[in-house]
Amino acid sequence: MEAQRIAADGPVLVFGGPYSNLEATRAVLAEAARRGIPPERVLCTGDVVAYGADAAATVELVRRAGIRVVMGNCEEQLAAGAADCGCGFAEGSACDRLSAAWYAHAAATLDEEARAWMAGLPRRIDLALGAVRLAAVHGAPDAINRFVFASTMAAQKRDAILAAGCDGVIGGHCGLPFSQVIDGRLWHNAGAVGLPANDGTRSIWYSVLTPSADGIRVEHAALEYDWRAAAAKMRAAGLPEDYAAALGSGVWPSCDVLPAAEIRQQGLKLEPGELVWRPRAAPVRRGRKPVVEAAWPDLGRSVVRPLDPGKFRDPDRTAAGEVRAAVRLAGLQTLWFNTGTLCNIECGNCYIESSPRNDRLIYLTAAEVRAFLDEIRRDGLPTTEIGFTGGEPFMNPEILPMLELALERGFRVLVLTNAMKPMHKTKPALLALRTQYGDRLQLRVSLDHYGRAVHEAERGRRSW
Repeated sequence: MEAQRIAADGPVLVFGGPYSNLEATRAVLAEAARRGIPPERVLCTGDVVAYGADAAATVELVRRAGIRVVMGNCEEQLAAGAADCGCGFAEGSACDRLSAAWYAHAAATLDEEARAWMAGLPRRIDLALGAVRLAAVHGAPDAINRFVFASTMAAQKRDAILAAGCDGVIGGHCGLPFSQVIDGRLWHNAGAVGLPANDGTRSIWYSVLTPSADGIRVEHAALEYDWRAAAAKMRAAGLPEDYAAALGSGVWPSCDVLPAAEIRQQGLKLEPGELVWRPRAAPVRRGRKPVVEAAWPDLGRSVVRPLDPGKFRDPDRTAAGEVRAAVRLAGLQTLWFNTGTLCNIECGNCYIESSPRNDRLIYLTAAEVRAFLDEIRRDGLPTTEIGFTGGEPFMNPEILPMLELALERGFRVLVLTNAMKPMHKTKPALLALRTQYGDRLQLRVSLDHYGRAVHEAERGRRSW
C-alpha cells in the first residue's frame, strides 16, 4: 500500500499502543484537546488493539476521533483472521503465552466493520512537518513487527532512515519512549499509552513535535489516567493477571523481547524531557560509525540503583529481621578458574566488565592450576568438573596447557568462550584434545538473544 501523505503547520501529538485500554486512550485524546491540537494533527503509531479488555470500544473511539493511524501488526493480523498477533515472540516464551489470551479475547469481540477499518489502515504515513519529512511506521520502514529500541545500534537506525528516503522515522511497537538524533536525522518513538513504560510508575507516555525557526522541538510527556478501572475490566474479562497487575506496578510481566540495556533499566523512573532536532542532510559514508548528537532519555544515565546499607549490617539476619538463607557446603564438585579479565570484545552486560583494556585480573598460569589440582588429589575431594571463564579464556597464552592438565587427570572440562578469533587460533590444538579426550572437553558459547540484531546490540558488530 502506498504511503499516505499529510502536512502539518503546527504541533503534532504522537502516541502509540492504545492496546485496548479505553481509559488510557480517552486520556490521551483529551490531552490533545487540552493542548489545542486538532485531530488531523494527532498521530497513532498502531496496535490500537492488544492487552486490554476493550478492543471494540477502543477501535470505535479511535475511529470516531478522526485522528491519523498507522497499521500495527495487531491490526494486520486481526484483519486477516490470523492465528496470533504477529509480534514474533519466541514460541513458549512468557510473551507468547500471555499474548494468546488477549488475542483470542480481541478476535472474539471485534466485528467485521472494525476488521475492515483495520485492513484499510496505511502501513506508512509520510508527515511533512516544517521543512522535513518523517516516515511514521509501526515497527520499522521495512518490517511492521521489527523491534527498534533506544539501545538498537545507531547504524541500523540511520541506515533504515536513509533507506526510507526521509529525514527521520516515527516508530512504535517496542512500547518504550525515546528519541535520538543520529547524523542529523531523527528516530522517534512516543511510547505506548496502553501500558506503562516498564519504569516502575503508572504513567503513560506520548510526545509532541513542534516545528520552529531553529528546528523541531521533541517533547516527551507523561500522563496519568484511571488505570484502576482499566485493570478491573481486564480481571473481569478473565485476561491474564500479569498485564492487569502491570498497570498498577509500572513493571512489565516479561522482558522476553528486551535487549540487555533495556532490561537493566526496568523500574528506573523516566522523567519528562525534550530535545531540539536541527535537521541536516549531511552526506553519510557507509561504514562510518554514526554519531548520536542528541538523545532522550540521556544515553549516559545511570542504571545503578543504590543499595540499602541496612541490608548488610547483620550477617545472620536481613534488614527486615528475617533469618538469612544459607547453603552448607557438602563437597567441591566443580572448581572454576578465572583466566583473567582481558577479552577481545566489550559487552554491555559483562559481570566483570571484561574488555581489551581491563587487565585488573592478571593471567592465570598453568602452574597455579596445577597446584589446585594437586590439592584436590591430596585431599581426596569429590571434584568431577573443572570450569574456565574470563574474560575470554582463549586470550590466556597458557589456556591449552591448563586444559590438558585437567583433562589428563580425568576431569570433565568446561570452557566459557565467545568462540571468536582467539579461540579459532587454537583450532588444531583443540581438535587434538577432542580426539584424545572426547566429550570430556566442552565449550559453551554465549548467545544474548535468539536474533542477531539484539545479540550484537549487547556484544558488538560481527559477534554473531
